[in-house]
Amino acid sequence: MAKTLYVGKLADAVTDQDLKDLFSESGAVQSVAVISDKFSGQSKGFGFVEMADATGAEAAIKTLDGTEFKGRNLRSMKPSRVKAAVAADLVEAAEDAVEIAAAVVEPAGNRRRFMRTSLRFV
Repeated sequence: MAKTLYVGKLADAVTDQDLKDLFSESGAVQSVAVISDKFSGQSKGFGFVEMADATGAEAAIKTLDGTEFKGRNLRSMKPSRVKAAVAADLVEAAEDAVEIAAAVVEPAGNRRRFMRTSLRFV
């Protein structure tokens, strides 16, 4: 039975064939789809790989998750775990944004009030 995997954090230059070649090292690949913007045609940075069986899918997740591919560290996982991973990435980005904004506000002496207010949203 085929297993579909989510692959995230793809570089813009990654093609369907690139992903197929990479994932075929872990098992038989049935299909690959790099998702792109329908207007510009530019990659959205994620895609899906359908592996022929569960064994190949598990092997691909274990060997490829976090590995560097074309300058980016891949995220490979079962689609059911995507929401949690995306949420974690968003929280990390929000925390970074709060720290950057705090560094800008700090010279004005309002850092404590700013941090207390902004952390309510994270």
